[in-house]
Amino acid sequence: MVASTLIIISSSALFLYWFRYTCLLLIRQGSAEHAVKVTCIIRLSFHQTQETLHTAQPEVLDRLHESLERDYEILSDLLRHATGGVSIERRILTIDYKLMKGWYAVTRTGRNLAQARKALAEMSSILSYFAEEIGLSAAA
Repeated sequence: MVASTLIIISSSALFLYWFRYTCLLLIRQGSAEHAVKVTCIIRLSFHQTQETLHTAQPEVLDRLHESLERDYEILSDLLRHATGGVSIERRILTIDYKLMKGWYAVTRTGRNLAQARKALAEMSSILSYFAEEIGLSAAA
């Protein structure tokens, strides 16, 4: 009984570690060349969010979050229509985006504003990855 519990706990911890590492690796591997073009053409705001985030006051964070949500909806619709199927990378990053959205909701009040900013920054990076994917499919 104790051995089974330890195996479940350690397996869960290793899975969470793998998931976070994979998400961060995917986010960092993409270039921003096509993402910037897509952002300019569609007039998305997640790049401005990345710049504003570090100096934003707590009251501004909710507006930045709403802006990211609008960009997410636009990019999700475009990805559904622009690419043939859903890649495993996109599924993983979609789950991560939703987790970061929840983490932002938990940390946006109180003393954890640094964590809320990190969650918004990661959400913005995921949107940049999605825009890059759209740009690459359009260039092909």
